[in-house]
Amino acid sequence: MTAKLTRRDFLKFSFISLAAIVSACAKVLSKPDETATPVQTATLDTTPKTYAPDDPHILYTGRIDFTDPQKPGFSAPGVYIQARFRGTSAFVMLQDEFKYGTLRNYYDAVIDEAIVVKIAPVKTGTMKYPVASGLPYGEHTLTLIKRTEASIGSCRFLGFEFDGGILPAPAAPSRRAARRRRSVRVPRARAARSSRPVDPSPATPSRREPAPPSPPRARVDRSPQSWRPSAGQRSKPCAGCGSQRSARSSR
Repeated sequence: MTAKLTRRDFLKFSFISLAAIVSACAKVLSKPDETATPVQTATLDTTPKTYAPDDPHILYTGRIDFTDPQKPGFSAPGVYIQARFRGTSAFVMLQDEFKYGTLRNYYDAVIDEAIVVKIAPVKTGTMKYPVASGLPYGEHTLTLIKRTEASIGSCRFLGFEFDGGILPAPAAPSRRAARRRRSVRVPRARAARSSRPVDPSPATPSRREPAPPSPPRARVDRSPQSWRPSAGQRSKPCAGCGSQRSARSSR
């Protein structure tokens, strides 16, 4: 006599079988694969490195003297030096002239076109100035700009120092040529604004009527004879200098 399988027993058997299959699959997946290549975890490179001014990854823009490639000099305002790096901090190394012993230049260090750090050099021989620290590890752009005029003095750039590695230089700006305009004469300007061409010949009558002639002025006799004393005047010596002066005689 065969036992009859109820619906309840069928569901119970199905759940037990499904649980056994899931447990077996979990054991297989958790077992490490001995043939697989171990994955190496990438380490962050934060070792300080110095980059000289002649590094090909540094971009210069402006009037700069490269007679000494290790110490390029510049004095014009607006000269800027750019570099891209991967790290968390950056330093700028420069040598200011300190003209006349009292003047000094000022500089701006811009990080990622957002953070601006002002640099004021000192005379104590310090040529390394921190401009960024605690940045998120990744790619950043540093721009060094000279602020003061050329009359304040010149500067020598000595390089950058990053706690990571330098990256290829940013794209150089496109060159622009300044055009010089010529002065425009008044007749040509009027002809350009008017619908009718202007005839520059002298026979063209003037639109403006001539001014009436001014009345003649009375002529003043300024000859030396006009300054002589008249018959009714006599000369007497001056009390201060003894010279002769004319005075009207009293009767």
